[in-house]
Amino acid sequence: MKGRLHSGLWLLLLPIIHGHSVFSQVRGICGITAEEQHMLYEQIDRFKQPTVEMRETYYIPIVFHPVARTNGTGAYLRYDHMLDAICKLNEGFSEQGMVFYLPGVSESIRFDVKNNLAFDNPRQSYGASVMKLKADQTRYGVNIFIVNRISYDPSQQTLGYYSPTYDYVVMLKKEISSPSSTFAHELGHFFGLLHTFYGWEETQYNPSLPTPTEVTLQTANITVPVEYVKRDKMRNNQRVCEIAADKLCDTEANYKLGFGYLKCEWMGIAKDPDNVPLRPQERNYMSYFLHCDDYFFTQEQGQVMRNNYLSPERNYLRKRTPTVVDAPDGEITPIYPLDQEELEVYGLLTLDWEDIPNATHYLIEVSRRRSFSNIVAREIVDKSEFALEFSPNKYYYWRVKPINETHLCEPFSAKFVFKTGTIPVRTSDIEDIDRWWITAFPEPKITMYTTKAWRGQLVIFDANGSTVHSQSVQIPSGRSSIDLPIGLHPGVYYVQFEDERRFEVKRWLVLP
Repeated sequence: MKGRLHSGLWLLLLPIIHGHSVFSQVRGICGITAEEQHMLYEQIDRFKQPTVEMRETYYIPIVFHPVARTNGTGAYLRYDHMLDAICKLNEGFSEQGMVFYLPGVSESIRFDVKNNLAFDNPRQSYGASVMKLKADQTRYGVNIFIVNRISYDPSQQTLGYYSPTYDYVVMLKKEISSPSSTFAHELGHFFGLLHTFYGWEETQYNPSLPTPTEVTLQTANITVPVEYVKRDKMRNNQRVCEIAADKLCDTEANYKLGFGYLKCEWMGIAKDPDNVPLRPQERNYMSYFLHCDDYFFTQEQGQVMRNNYLSPERNYLRKRTPTVVDAPDGEITPIYPLDQEELEVYGLLTLDWEDIPNATHYLIEVSRRRSFSNIVAREIVDKSEFALEFSPNKYYYWRVKPINETHLCEPFSAKFVFKTGTIPVRTSDIEDIDRWWITAFPEPKITMYTTKAWRGQLVIFDANGSTVHSQSVQIPSGRSSIDLPIGLHPGVYYVQFEDERRFEVKRWLVLP
């Protein structure tokens, strides 16, 4: 895969690249098997014709499944990393008119897979069946399962794969955390594309030997014709480029020449079976070359992917459409606290800001440092407010990114800062009160259970927020009841228990 490591079907020795920096040498494998890729080889012809002209935008829903261990741990993946991965993906598919989006935004980031085998070995049959069940339950988008590990062999590492059998994509967590072209490569497989060098996955090209006319994937006993440089080269009354490798004629001949090659520009020597020197497309997403910045899909690759998207088996991807397609418009303006404000209070505070047109959600970050290197909270919310417990006498920085289903790449707002005070504010949920409810007949009253005795105030507000009743209460441990006042005008009221630090409130409807 490009920008970092993408391996083929079998063992490769390649560096993992983050941008242009080599961090370590690892062995990597791509999880798609020879048999599975041959399924793509056999079906690609029907996606090459008829040609689909790019006349519109094709919106493609994505559903993320960060996989956890059986005990629920290990699934954490930063929201901003998932949004960045979509942004990187859309850069690669922009010329194809294909836009990936998150339907419902936070609803399409589902922390709902908890299984040790799926977490560490998703190719194992039971782990795969667990993921298949979840994919069937969310069959409205491309299901992306994000796992901790795909192979137990410490000498090699599987970075991701597309499973034609189960129709989902599996990615290593680090491939999402630091977006690379690996993701785009696997989505290329999802939409029917093969490696540009298909057939050479188990064969190392040797320039000192004559180039064969066929190569064999021994593990699956599959023989694939070798591609020639000349696009009009014929074999059995067919152009070779239409039956060899990826079966596309606008992707140049490539014999897995990017394997172990640490430069984007090919400077080596390679010749086809007619002894004609070849130059591979190093920047093709389905190739193997590293250190490239401007990867692309060819016109024919784009046609295949769009036809695949419009095929009957992809109907489920077209059942939904984005609710908002226009970008959020406006700058974040804080309401509370104001920028540079010094508060008198601390505790449960609600950060508030002005609504942004076309923003259905907001990614908010809160930090103790201006650099945001120490994150206190990071959440996606569907309202222009966010409640959080704050410590006394501390500086806090916060910023907000307005987003919607199709626009996930908007910049963060300016950084706002405030300082908390020393006076505690009440927080919701009184721990000593286990549960309570209001009944209207025969007389209005509250029934409650407490874990221990509690003392505080009972306050009733009307719909305008005005206090209509207040009394001190001493509630014993266990079950008890409190009579509510009678004779109130019909309407909506709010019944609240409160003490110095906490409160609980319920809605009470008084009927005529």
